[in-house]
Amino acid sequence: MLIASADRLADPSTPPGCFRCNATLELSDTELFDDLREANDRYRHHMGRIVDRAVEIGRLSEAKAADLASYVTVIVNGMVVLSRTGTTRDELHAVVDRAISQFGSA
Repeated sequence: MLIASADRLADPSTPPGCFRCNATLELSDTELFDDLREANDRYRHHMGRIVDRAVEIGRLSEAKAADLASYVTVIVNGMVVLSRTGTTRDELHAVVDRAISQFGSA
C-alpha cells in the first residue's frame, strides 16, 4: 500500500497530493472541520483493517501492530506533502523503505 501510494503520488499524469489530505490542510479551520476529521478517521480505520489482516495471516506480529494504522497514515500524509513539492518516485520509495524498516517483519 505504501509503495502504491508513492507511485501514484509521483505519477506526473495525476494531480499532486490527495483530495483528503489536501482538503485537510487547506480547509481544517472552516465549517468542514468535522467532515474532514471523519474522513481522516475513516482512512485510519481502513488502515487498521489492513494491519489487522496482516496479523491474521501471520505477516505481522500483534505486538508490532499497536498504533501501526496511525503510523502508516502519517507516512502517507507526509508523502502527500512531499509530492506537492516535486519529490521524485525514488525519494518517496526511500521514505517507504525507511518506514517499513521501522516496523519490520513479524
